[in-house]
Amino acid sequence: MYIRALLLLLVMMLGSCLGISLPAGVGGPTGDRDEPLKPVPVVVEHVEALILESYPPRVQLNVTGHHGTGCEGEVRVSQWREGDDVFVEIATWVPANRPCPKILRLYEATIPLSDPFEPGRYTVHVNGATLDLTIQ
Repeated sequence: MYIRALLLLLVMMLGSCLGISLPAGVGGPTGDRDEPLKPVPVVVEHVEALILESYPPRVQLNVTGHHGTGCEGEVRVSQWREGDDVFVEIATWVPANRPCPKILRLYEATIPLSDPFEPGRYTVHVNGATLDLTIQ
């Protein structure tokens, strides 16, 4: 066992000296930095709104679900408003040309909505899940 670890360390050091890189998938969650990425939406199972005590009111979303892929990757959240509709998209960015394992990975996050809310009724859309929200 000791000899294997020493041999692996020697191979890694020699490879780094010669400028040899590891194959994609070995170097990290997304592999090579130049590898193209694609978004895979998070599957949202539950959304809950928390209205913070502030003026004007601010809102956070508690979101639970699972990743749409078994690959590790950066989770990116984008949000925008169109009138009284608030849209939130959550996706895991994974290598576009690499197969991913069929593993269910849970997702849970608290997402602060970017703009304050005036009193009124809003509809929040998170990856296809819809939540009606009333601010008083």
